[in-house]
Amino acid sequence: MNVPRIKGTHTAMKSGMLAAESVAAALAAGRAHDELADYPAALRASWVGRELHETRNIKPMKAAS
Repeated sequence: MNVPRIKGTHTAMKSGMLAAESVAAALAAGRAHDELADYPAALRASWVGRELHETRNIKPMKAAS
């Protein structure tokens, strides 16, 4: 999740779309029951991967007591 922009829903939908594309490509190539080895690279190359990499060490602010 991109904590500063609270974009968990968008990243979940895009990662699901990328997973579905990897599954469709594997099935089209006759690779049923195969490991989707191209999915992690596709995720890293997408805007989701770039955005998550940029915000990987950002933590939410704690509420003042």
